[in-house]
Amino acid sequence: MKTKNVSPTPAFSDETDIIPHYSTNHSTVGTGKQKKNVASETNRITNKLIAKKKETTVPAVKKKSWQESQKDGGLFIAQLLPAGYIVIETGDNSNNADYKILDKNGTLLGYGEGKQDRSAGSGQLVVEETISGYVFSNKSNEIANPYNQDLVDLVNAFTQNSDNSRKRIVDLDAAGSTVVRNWLSWHWNNKEVKVFYLTDNKCSFERLTLFENIFNDIIPVLNVPRPKKSGSNTLPKKDRPGIKKILEKKYGDKIIVRDDQEGMFVTFPDSAVSNVRFEYNESMYFLSNKTSKRKKNEQFEIRKLGTTNNLTIIMSMKMKSNKRKSTSQEENEATMLNVIRNKE
Repeated sequence: MKTKNVSPTPAFSDETDIIPHYSTNHSTVGTGKQKKNVASETNRITNKLIAKKKETTVPAVKKKSWQESQKDGGLFIAQLLPAGYIVIETGDNSNNADYKILDKNGTLLGYGEGKQDRSAGSGQLVVEETISGYVFSNKSNEIANPYNQDLVDLVNAFTQNSDNSRKRIVDLDAAGSTVVRNWLSWHWNNKEVKVFYLTDNKCSFERLTLFENIFNDIIPVLNVPRPKKSGSNTLPKKDRPGIKKILEKKYGDKIIVRDDQEGMFVTFPDSAVSNVRFEYNESMYFLSNKTSKRKKNEQFEIRKLGTTNNLTIIMSMKMKSNKRKSTSQEENEATMLNVIRNKE
């Protein structure tokens, strides 16, 4: 029987196919050499497509922690200010705003907040649970907020409905949304917040918006109460001499310690450190540099861990879908000019 040549006929659905499809006449039988040629051609085309896909693959964007986004926000605001003006990052204590904005004479212009979409805490209220529902707790730092009871009533109405027993986020209608907005508005105004830096964990957009326009960009989110451990605080002055002795004993006298009104800081010139925590006078302390990496010659702040574990209503935020985009340089400059002029 006379042998017919078999010619491979690629049939691609689109350019992203990795494995090509071939059509052959199954009634024919090729020689070993012909089969080898077909396999060779298949491998050649497959390898070519794999190489092409690798060339066009976009590298994954590393997600940023909220601490890294907060630092980005400080730099973003600083580059919009006139010469001599400064931005000071005020730490990660939720009771304070994130940035302090000063003019060239050191006069306070106002404070700023950095918020990461879907992960940023916007406010919190400590409550206690009773037989009749949640009640406001005097352990809260928000004692003066006139909308506290409205917020507690809103949470009680939601959680006391058995249909919501498994839900962790409160469903907000128009009236409920107004309650949360009123509470947050008073909270931010009390902290003298003038401007917000908004982004996401991939820094795919950066927005700057004034306090009075914040609810044009975000949707408030209200969580049902849950136990929340307190964060950390600047090292009290009375603890600093003892902490310094502990560090010098552990790491030697080559460490560099800075002790001033901003807190207590330490640098390790000869070694990299990681996950350092230690106990002193029945309290826990740790080294914070607000990034995930620990490198030589990097400055750490020594902070005291909180010990409370209160039942807390936590508010967060998410960006409106049509606002998940960067504001222009002109818009950003106009926003900061507004902050400056309102103080003058």
